Amino acid sequence: MWVGGGTLLAAALAGVGLAWRATRPLRAVTDTARRIVETGDLAARVPAPAGGGELAELTLQFNTVLTKNAALIGAMRETLDNLAHDLRTPLARLRGTADLALQHQGDPAASREALADCVEESERILRLLEAMMDVSAAETGAMPLHRSKFDFAELVTEAADLYREVAEDKRIGIEVATVPAPVEADPVRLRQALANLIDNALKYTPEGGRVRLAVRQEGLAVVTEMSDSGPGVPAEDRDKIWRRLYRCDASRSQRGLGLGLSLVKAIVEAHRGTVAVDAAPEGGARFTLRLPVGEGAQS
Repeated sequence: MWVGGGTLLAAALAGVGLAWRATRPLRAVTDTARRIVETGDLAARVPAPAGGGELAELTLQFNTVLTKNAALIGAMRETLDNLAHDLRTPLARLRGTADLALQHQGDPAASREALADCVEESERILRLLEAMMDVSAAETGAMPLHRSKFDFAELVTEAADLYREVAEDKRIGIEVATVPAPVEADPVRLRQALANLIDNALKYTPEGGRVRLAVRQEGLAVVTEMSDSGPGVPAEDRDKIWRRLYRCDASRSQRGLGLGLSLVKAIVEAHRGTVAVDAAPEGGARFTLRLPVGEGAQS
C-alpha cells in the first residue's frame, strides 16, 4: 500500500514537473508582456524555446508582432517629432509677426504687411494639416476618387508645363517623352501627385540640371518614369522618404511640408498602383510610377 502511494506521488510530481517545463514558453510570453507594460521596454522579446512545435511557433509569431508594433510606434514618434518641428517654425513666425503688428499700430502700411505675413503662415499651417488629412484618408481607403477616362500622357505634359517657368528661373531643363496612355482614374488627384513629384525634383536639382519625364504603356499598366540630375536618394533612405514628414539629411535645409512624397504614395496606392525610387542611370534620382489603366480604359 505504501509502495502504491509512493508510486502515485512520484507520478504526480513527475507530471507537475513536465507540465511546468511544457508551459515555460507560455510563462515567458506572459513575463515579456508584463515587462513591456510595466517598463515600456519595446525591445523586450520572448526567448526562443529549444526545439520546434506549436509553442515555438507561438513565440516566433509573438516576437514578430512585438517587432512590428515597435516599428509602428517608432514611426509614430518620429512623425510627431517632425510635426512639432514643422509647426513650431510657422507658429513662431506667426506670433512674431503679430507682435510686430501690435508694435506698429500707428503705421497702417506696416500693419497690413504684418497681417499679410500672418495670413501666409496660417495658410502654410492649413496646407500641412490638410495634406496630413489627405494622406490619412488615402491610406485608410477613405479618399474619394472621381474617376474618368483621359490620356495620362496629356496630364503629365500639362503638369510639366506648369513648372516650366520655375524650371527656367533655375535654368533647369524639363524634357517630356510620352505615348498615348488612356486610363480611368481621378485626374485631379493624379495631377496633385505629379505636381509633388516634379516640385520635389526641381527642388533638389542644381542650377543647369535637367528633369526628364517619360510615359509608356506596359500591358494593362501605364508606367511613368521621372529622373533628375540632383544628388539622388541614398539607398538607406529609399524606403523612408515615403513616411509622413520624413526628410533625409540632404533635405533638412530645404523648406517644405515634408508630406509631398507620402501624399504621392498614398494617392497612387489609392488607385491600386505603385511608386518607387532608385538611382537614375546618369546619376540623380529616378521615380517610377505604375498605374493600372482601369476597366473603362481597356476597351
